[in-house]
Parts: sequence; C-alpha cells; structure tokens
Amino acid sequence: MSFVTASEPKPLIVLTGSDAINNSSFNIKGSWNDSIAPTAGRDYTAAQYIMRTPSSGGSMTFAGDSLTLPLLSGIRYKGGNNQTITIPQLIFDGGTIDVGNASCAFTLAGQVEVRSDSIIWPQNDTTRSINIAAAIRGAGNLNLGNGGTGTVQLSGDNSSFTGKIDVNGGTTLRIAMAQHLGLSLIHISEPTRPRL
Repeated sequence: MSFVTASEPKPLIVLTGSDAINNSSFNIKGSWNDSIAPTAGRDYTAAQYIMRTPSSGGSMTFAGDSLTLPLLSGIRYKGGNNQTITIPQLIFDGGTIDVGNASCAFTLAGQVEVRSDSIIWPQNDTTRSINIAAAIRGAGNLNLGNGGTGTVQLSGDNSSFTGKIDVNGGTTLRIAMAQHLGLSLIHISEPTRPRL
C-alpha cells in the first residue's frame, strides 16, 4: 500500500501595523505577526497597513514568495534615488505603491498580478517617478497617478495584462513599446501628459 502525502500549505504572514517613520518591515521582522524577517517559502499580506522600504541599503529584494496589497494597504518607497526593489510576486488586490521621497525615482522589478483596482502613485510632485519593470498580468484595473503629478514608466512585458489603465491628474505615463501596455484599455484624464 502506498500513501500520498499532501503538501503543507505555505503560511500566510500578516502585517499587524503600519511602519513608523524610519522603520521598515521589508527586510526585518518589523510588524509581521510571526516576528521574523520575511523568508522564502512564505506568503505575506500587508492587511490594511503601510509597509515602508528601508531608507538606506541600496537595491534590495523582498525575501518572501509573495506580498499581497489588499485595499487600504500599500508600500511606501523610502530608499535612495535610482534604486531597485524586487518582489518575486507582488499581488495588487486594492492596494497602493507610492514614492515617499522628493526628487526620487525607483524601479519595481519581479512579477505583478493585478487582481482588483489598485494604485501606482508617484505622489503630487513632478520630481518623483516609478519605473515598473516587473511583468504585469491580471484583469484588475490600475490607477496611475491617483491625481498626482509624478511619472510612471511601464517598461516590462505586460502582454498578459488585460485590465484598464487609468492615467489621471498631472501624471506623465512613459512607455517605449506596445507590449508595455499589454492588452489593456487606456483612459487618460486631463491634464495628464502621456509620453510614448
């Protein structure tokens, strides 16, 4: 007689509070409910809280297998200019990613899945920008700008993304090739400035 063993489900680790100024849960135990720094083999959710990236240390990778951003949650980039944060599987499920420093640009690498309407927000400052180099897939909608005036660049292969892209406020959208838009419909609200 042979036995088939079911694999154990990966634990879901939950952020229990927003990161305070000069604190981060991106690569240390921070506010995670297991009191351990993010680790491979585990999935993470920001619940309804804001996770800050570290303010120093250069480019870095989130060590967990995935990070979900539900409604009211988000990632606030607080690192240096022209750095890259890599998240193996970032799941937008109503959450936000934004730039927390003036005169700052950063790149988001890895994979992005958009499950429900979510926001990429460079904030209300023309000196802030986000380059989404991660491949985007999914059918949820992306609000680029959220009424802000920064720049969002799509530079990954987003051919599996079928949601709508809503560019609004004074946000500048930059793309270089059609595949960066995927199969999405684009809605541009004045006075935004698309740059193709």
